[in-house]
Amino acid sequence: MPVIHSTGLSSERASREEVKFPSPLHSIIFFLIITLSPFLQFYNKTIKMTPFDAHNITLVISVPLSIYAVLLAIEFKLETQNSSYLAVFRKFSLLTGALNVVLLLLTLFPVFGWFVFTIWVVYLIRALLCLYQQLFQLLALSVHQVLEVLKNNFTREQNGLPV
Repeated sequence: MPVIHSTGLSSERASREEVKFPSPLHSIIFFLIITLSPFLQFYNKTIKMTPFDAHNITLVISVPLSIYAVLLAIEFKLETQNSSYLAVFRKFSLLTGALNVVLLLLTLFPVFGWFVFTIWVVYLIRALLCLYQQLFQLLALSVHQVLEVLKNNFTREQNGLPV
């Protein structure tokens, strides 16, 4: 006799509980990016142009935004796998997201933007100092894994096995 599984609210709740947003700080970063981005089109009367014309905004903002999107996607994937790389990617995704906000502030409000940029650099240095041991351990582990794969491939070639 076939088993019928319920597709009620309890199964939907269970599937929703498994997927969660990595950090509440990402929602703040998204809010600030979405809030500040429309202001880039306003006309500045002192320099008689918009920030798009005064700065190469598409390059300045799109590169860190792309890096942020990739790091955030990797963080989502690592969150589900409980990986040891998660802490590193979480820090760097938050730093690149904050860098996007800082670049928007630098473009729109230069004096305040430089102040926030200084705070961001201090936090970057602090994060790197906190993570340097973990970064070296992850780098050593990665190099070890690559060497093991290469060693296995070379031993297969020497034994006449297909690679």
